[in-house]
Amino acid sequence: MLVRGPWQRVAVGAAVVVGSMVLAASGAGAAGSGGGLAHGPSVGSAAPSAPSHTKSAAGTYELFVGALDLGPLVLNVDHTFQMSVDGETGEWITTGKSLAMSITASPVADIGCTFSATVGGKSLNSAKKPGDYVCPGDAISPWYALKQKPA
Repeated sequence: MLVRGPWQRVAVGAAVVVGSMVLAASGAGAAGSGGGLAHGPSVGSAAPSAPSHTKSAAGTYELFVGALDLGPLVLNVDHTFQMSVDGETGEWITTGKSLAMSITASPVADIGCTFSATVGGKSLNSAKKPGDYVCPGDAISPWYALKQKPA
């Protein structure tokens, strides 16, 4: 188990528990998961409080993982996302100011990788306080994204 800030990750079969959110892989390796994201209390935690009325995190961001600028990250209002790097897509959820994203389709081996973030007015995390990008069996990488102004 890794604990960092308000996030707690515990692998549960084909799902990853992130704080009070459960990210279930929707790929072929997640038999019986029903696909997509599930939202509910993690094992041993209290049920999440009523949703806060925070502004939506949807929008276009510039994505940074480690020291690399990976280009645009688009969070859609239907809670899907696209990254220009490798054409990866996935789903995202929020509770309060916490956000979790899970890659569900990738031409490379990134299906099941997750991102944790704190939603700010102009960013997801920050360079000084990055979130975690975690892939099964891989190292944890720091990441953040800066919101872009509409064109």
